[in-house]
Amino acid sequence: MYSALYKHVLFPAYESLLRRRRTLRYLKEFDRTQWLPPEEVKRRQWKGVLAMLRHAAREVPYYREAFAEASVRAQDVQGPEDFTRLPFLEKTTLRQRQQDLLAESYRDRPLITSHSGGSTGQPVEFKFHRDHYDRRVAAWWRADRWAGWDLGTRQIVLWLGVGTGVGDRARRDVWKEHLHWALMRWKVCTATRLSRETAREYCETMRRYRPRSMYGLAQSVHTFALLLEDLGLKPPPMRGIILGAEKIFPHQKAKIEEAFGSPTFERYGCQEFCNIAEECDRHDGMHINADGLYVEVVGPDGRPLPPDEVGEVVVTGLDNFAMPFIRYKLGDMGVLADGDCPCGRGLPRIKEIVGRSLDMVVTPEGVIVSGVMLPHFMKEFASVRRFQVVQNSVDSLVLRVVPAPGFDEKEKAYLLDQLRRWVGQKMDVRVEECEELERAASGKYRLVVSNIDIRQAVKEAGGGRA
Repeated sequence: MYSALYKHVLFPAYESLLRRRRTLRYLKEFDRTQWLPPEEVKRRQWKGVLAMLRHAAREVPYYREAFAEASVRAQDVQGPEDFTRLPFLEKTTLRQRQQDLLAESYRDRPLITSHSGGSTGQPVEFKFHRDHYDRRVAAWWRADRWAGWDLGTRQIVLWLGVGTGVGDRARRDVWKEHLHWALMRWKVCTATRLSRETAREYCETMRRYRPRSMYGLAQSVHTFALLLEDLGLKPPPMRGIILGAEKIFPHQKAKIEEAFGSPTFERYGCQEFCNIAEECDRHDGMHINADGLYVEVVGPDGRPLPPDEVGEVVVTGLDNFAMPFIRYKLGDMGVLADGDCPCGRGLPRIKEIVGRSLDMVVTPEGVIVSGVMLPHFMKEFASVRRFQVVQNSVDSLVLRVVPAPGFDEKEKAYLLDQLRRWVGQKMDVRVEECEELERAASGKYRLVVSNIDIRQAVKEAGGGRA
């Protein structure tokens, strides 16, 4: 009863009348457009791309300069083939050309400032206007509905929580955050405090709160699942568990589903665009937010790749007119899906995000080994709870492990022997045991931390192969 009252009366009064936001209006629109035929979705998406190009050429100094250097006029771009002539927007450019990337007609307007998660160690500042914020939130809510969440329903959130940042926060900000959680009916559990003790506490919270869904840092939810298994605890089942912010692998999703008795739904997103893509209940790839984004997967030559081929993810935003992102390289490696989803939605899909382009190891022989291989290799070692590879030089590697029962010297020697088959005999490999792994500033775990210039290392070694 309360959920229906909240969804249809209380929250609309707060969101639309009191806060004067257009989120619910856009949510209604996006609920309709997701069912349009694929060709109509593509037509609307491309119309948005052209509108953004023309706006950027008129109003954004950086793009006027970049288009001129590429000898491309916005009005000459008629289709995807023309679009590939445009230069990529790199994170270094975003960091260095902040003012030049702001649209001239938005410079005196109130804008929202945000930052990327900084998983590469260098957070990037960017800006957007209120209408863009409302649209990105609406797209986020639409996608989470596929996983069982809805306005007015209870959700457990395994995230950073209050007090996990640097320095002391103003009391007013803390109260605002708690008020927002209460209005959204979120019960937030701090992911950075996971232990056997807090796992018991969070499980009891779930039993009392009876959430309809969960959203959390993917690897933290996996850790929570392992702790619940160790403790023999079983929380109440939910309609869905949304896994975001970091790469999750099939065997980890299976463990989460077993521990919670609930299906998992993978989400792919970032601070710059919020929700980029998310799984529906058919679990056949992730539907792209085509109402606000145009996604490409490109090869080493910068040209778009066909479905089922691995390349770098490049995203163009269709509705942030204050600071346009055109062909923005996220640093992630992914694969587009072919064909239509059995669910009937016309939204295009990402088949898989296979990892960050930085998640690579270079051997002394100049061979680039994908970090995606690491979880498949390490899942065979039940005596290792968590792991992380750190490369500080081309000929040395540190494997940090959080050991589980059974991790002894014999197991360590076997692990080293098998790992050398992966990275070669010339690599100096050391295993380092620790109680917990370091997180990036965003709260994410990085499976591979590369502190070398990969391209330069390969070049000095005389070339390499993936």
